[in-house]
Amino acid sequence: MRPVQSGVIPVAVALAIALAIAVAIALAAPAAAQAVTITVPGDISVLATSRAGATVEYNVTARDATGGALVPTCEPAAGSAFPVGTTRVECGATDAAGGSASASFAVTVAPYGAIPRLIMPGDITVPAASPAGAVVAYDVSARDAAGRTIEATCRPASGLTFPVGEVQVRCRAVDAVRASASGYFTVTVTPYVDTVPPTITVPADMTVPAVSPAGANVAYAASATDNVDESVTPTCEPPSASAFPVGETEVECRATDAAGNSATATFTITVSAYVDTVPPALTVPADMTVPATSPLGATVVYDAHARDNVDGELEPECEPPSGSTFPVGETEVECSVTDAAGHSDTASFTVTVSAYVDTVPPGIAVPEAITVPADSPAGATVEYEATARDIVDGMIVPMCEPPSGSAFPVGETEVECQATDAAGNSSSISFIITVTPYVDTVPPVIAVPNDIVVADGAAVSYVASAIDNVDGDITPACSPPSGSAFGIGQTRVVCLASDAAGNEAISAFTVTVTPAGTPPTPPAITVPADMAVAATSPAGAVVAYAASARDAAGAAVAVECSPASGATFAVGHRTVRCSAADSEGNSARAQFAVTVRPFEPAPQAGERLFLEAFDSGLSRWTESGGPNWRAGAHEGPRNPDGTPASAHAASVAKADDCDAGCTLEMASPVDLSGRTGATLALTRYVDRTLDAGEHLRIDVHSGGAWTTAMEWTHGAGDDGVWHQESHDLAGHLSSDFKVRLVATTSTAGEDVAVDNVEVWATGGAPPEDAAAPVITVPEGVAAAATSAAGAAVGYAASASDAVDGHIAPVCRPQQGSTFTVGETRVTCTATDTARNTARAQFTVTVSPFVPAPQRGNLVFMEGFGAETAPWAESGSPNWTLGRHDGPRNPDGTATASSDNDVARADRCDADCTLTLLRTVDLSGRTGATMSLSRYVDRALDAGEYLKVEVHSDGAWTTAMAWTHGSGDDGQWRHVSHDLAGHLASDFKVRLVARASSVGEDVAVDDLAVWATG
Repeated sequence: MRPVQSGVIPVAVALAIALAIAVAIALAAPAAAQAVTITVPGDISVLATSRAGATVEYNVTARDATGGALVPTCEPAAGSAFPVGTTRVECGATDAAGGSASASFAVTVAPYGAIPRLIMPGDITVPAASPAGAVVAYDVSARDAAGRTIEATCRPASGLTFPVGEVQVRCRAVDAVRASASGYFTVTVTPYVDTVPPTITVPADMTVPAVSPAGANVAYAASATDNVDESVTPTCEPPSASAFPVGETEVECRATDAAGNSATATFTITVSAYVDTVPPALTVPADMTVPATSPLGATVVYDAHARDNVDGELEPECEPPSGSTFPVGETEVECSVTDAAGHSDTASFTVTVSAYVDTVPPGIAVPEAITVPADSPAGATVEYEATARDIVDGMIVPMCEPPSGSAFPVGETEVECQATDAAGNSSSISFIITVTPYVDTVPPVIAVPNDIVVADGAAVSYVASAIDNVDGDITPACSPPSGSAFGIGQTRVVCLASDAAGNEAISAFTVTVTPAGTPPTPPAITVPADMAVAATSPAGAVVAYAASARDAAGAAVAVECSPASGATFAVGHRTVRCSAADSEGNSARAQFAVTVRPFEPAPQAGERLFLEAFDSGLSRWTESGGPNWRAGAHEGPRNPDGTPASAHAASVAKADDCDAGCTLEMASPVDLSGRTGATLALTRYVDRTLDAGEHLRIDVHSGGAWTTAMEWTHGAGDDGVWHQESHDLAGHLSSDFKVRLVATTSTAGEDVAVDNVEVWATGGAPPEDAAAPVITVPEGVAAAATSAAGAAVGYAASASDAVDGHIAPVCRPQQGSTFTVGETRVTCTATDTARNTARAQFTVTVSPFVPAPQRGNLVFMEGFGAETAPWAESGSPNWTLGRHDGPRNPDGTATASSDNDVARADRCDADCTLTLLRTVDLSGRTGATMSLSRYVDRALDAGEYLKVEVHSDGAWTTAMAWTHGSGDDGQWRHVSHDLAGHLASDFKVRLVARASSVGEDVAVDDLAVWATG
């Protein structure tokens, strides 16, 4: 080594040493600083516990480089009293090697008594998410006075469902020293707007087998849910359980919620083709036992029916068929049925008919009430027909008291008829014959002498007399009177007789006075004595007589008589007057009386099997050829002077204008097999104007062939008079007997007519009449109510019977009754003489009363209730306010009464007037209408009325009026009247009534005035 100069250090060495020292210092210093660590809390905030401040505890730690614990020192120390405000705490720690570290933190003491701070949102508005409201979340926090976070509580809490509307949320925070803060804010939930459609659940596509060729009924379930509505029912097309055809069908289902949101869903139903392997199901009754209704057994009606799964209802074939007559004993009924696929089913049952015991009384047919006019003050002779039929004995003659053809007094007489069969069963029935008071319209009959011839110089006396059907003997007044002196020549003597009723008769004869010594000799007339004959038809009788005359030389002289011999004389009394004149002009007269007794049809033997009076038209007949047969009233013959004779007022079958022949044939045969005899009876008319070759012919059918029974032609029977005819049916006693009417008349008015076609039979067992009458009623009747009470409804119902012909059915409610609004069931019944009863029903529907609509505004209304406008009466004070009894049915029973108050009047011999005191201003209007409901009783007399008058521009005029015979229908009617011409400021209404008797009332309700413009 080289020695170092003392005191002098080389520069390089010095620099190196310096650098090494610097490095050593640099390295040594950081190592000492990082060896000690000190940990202090973050800044501390506390609340003063007194006005001086607060004692604050804190924790500070320190460790040396090896992790050993060191004791730090802090100023102020932990647990010291810190004043209000912020104090900085300085801490330090030193290890054994002299290493140290320091740190600091702040302690803030909040003033004593300071409150926490509550942090809330402003008012919140949210839309409702459902009808229940909306879930609302919000953020609320709190800090105490030292700035520390403390818990804040709110009600309602965040995240709950808030209802629609305003809800106040209240919040509160409490710090460690129990200081608190509170506050609130508002949550508003706006109403819910539903825009969400329902959710539909439908089945998956399905396939089902067909149960018939038509397909199958398929049931399925579809449902829907909605976010708002509790229940939503979907509608599907086709609906569940519908009949689905073979093949694919798409089903669409739709659901709509209350807000109108709709959703649809679809699925497919496939119905596979049908294969029919099922036979029909045949149902027959159980074995049955029925009592015999006649010695022949009983008609048994049973119900055998079948149903096939493909063909539906099938009609089985049974032997014997239902409705057959089963004999006494056991009969097995065999039934079978086959469907279209050839599948069959059979079944049988037994019908036992027990021995017949006759306990059924005869059925009696009597006329409905008969009303006839008296033909004398004592009354009238009344003919009627009463028949009885027994299910065993056939036709029975009932005993009636008084009997037919008796003299009935004026007034009502009850006729009681009784019939008893061979088994002692009896029945009785009665009817009323009313004879109206006699009205004398028959003039007296005058008897005057034949012409008188006397010589000059003598007064002429004669005797003239008269007799009246009511007053008896009457003395006629003659001019010149008997005992007068007659001048030479011929003088006509005229005699007049008047009865108490004012009926007059005139007769005349001639007095011839010859110069003295030369008396002329008039012809001598020979006439019959007074004659009395029986009518041969309802028209009367053809009367033939002989009258002759000879002159003074014995030569025959022509005689003229009126009515002529061979004329038809009507029932009653008639004088025939005859006259003759010789070649010298000498004349003579003579007269005699002809009395025709009432017509009595010849009685027929046996029982009547068929009657056709044509009262129900031609329903039991079939037309062919020219369709010119018709049913209706027939005028009948006329007297020589053109006046009607005895008109045949009943309905008849008549024909005219039949160039090629018009035929009317009985539709169903009458069974005459097994009978010992039979008769065809009828009444016929053939017009006088029938041309050559024209005729009325009656053909009968039996054994499959037609033959002519009776015929009347031009020149043979065409006398224009009704005749009763009969024909023996021997040789025609077969089961297929029928009648045919054949007419040939070329011109309208050349008519032929037939009535009362009857078939009577004797011997053999009477056929059992088990067939009920056939009732014809409408399918249904619809009517509009004419008032609040309903409507009077008319209808037509008829009945016909195979044996008894026309029968009048009894219907309830009867036609013409007032039917209330809604549906009313009408039941009609008809019973024949064998007591077979049929019923038929139909419905009368009366739609609600709809008053005619009025236009404009209602400016006045009067309902006559508790609050009424001021009205004033004048004239008879018989207007009253109250309930109205309403109309009545034809039988007198009440219909629906008016259920509100009305204005009504009766007992008004003079006018009863009800005037509205207030005026209705119609000035400036462009139009107006008055409407009201009115009632006018049927019993209103001639000259009585209800009037509605209106007042305008100072004057009254009649707007509407209803009088006897015009509007007096006993029904409430709604009417209206145009008030054009009455648009004034002083418009008023006045009701004027005249109805003289109690109960003949008029009434008004709901009077209204409507205006436009």
